[in-house]
Amino acid sequence: MTNSEMPFHLSTLNIEALDLLRYYGRVDTTASYSTQAIMDGAHMSERAVRKGVRRLINKKLLNMPEAEVYKLTEPGRLAVAELMEWDMGAPFRPASTTRRIVRRLVVAAPRQIMVGMTARVRVGFDEPDDEDVLPDPVDLLVRLTAIDGAAENVTVTEKAYRLTNGVGAQVFEVTGGAYTLIRVRVQVLQPDLYEEDANGLYFDLSVTDSPDAILSPVAYSASVQIQVN
Repeated sequence: MTNSEMPFHLSTLNIEALDLLRYYGRVDTTASYSTQAIMDGAHMSERAVRKGVRRLINKKLLNMPEAEVYKLTEPGRLAVAELMEWDMGAPFRPASTTRRIVRRLVVAAPRQIMVGMTARVRVGFDEPDDEDVLPDPVDLLVRLTAIDGAAENVTVTEKAYRLTNGVGAQVFEVTGGAYTLIRVRVQVLQPDLYEEDANGLYFDLSVTDSPDAILSPVAYSASVQIQVN
């Protein structure tokens, strides 16, 4: 391994997890710290802290002795020491030009769906605010997961979506099954990013056998982050 190569087990961590390890390198690595303390000390958003914590816990580098409080494991303390050593010997790395913009994801679906009938679900984006205008289109993958009452009754559909500064949508189909509710989850993924970085939303679609089903649409929305270069 050359001095420029980060240890492999550290290179599998996301940026937020590495930032958390660097924070622990500046404090007492045997102590426990709350989410708020980490946010204040590491100058990270709550979302970034939770994202980093999730990866470190999955890697068994961090544990949670009580709610919203985190403590390094012994492997975690070793990882902090390794990262600090690598940071000291790593060559100069120019600042990343990657940034994130925020777009409003909008999903339109009927209020109810009849048993055995197929409904159309539209998934798209609103126009951006001035500070979130894209310099170039971004290729996304939109995944719609429909859970028909039980975990084993799952249908997953994926469609490519080219995000521009205009309004657009992809149309998915969901079929009413034997249960009274279908849980619908919509995720927005970027092919070159980890799947856990997916943004999105979920909602419940009511299923009925009544001919008087309420078919008028209802809209769901959420702000999602998109990484651009």
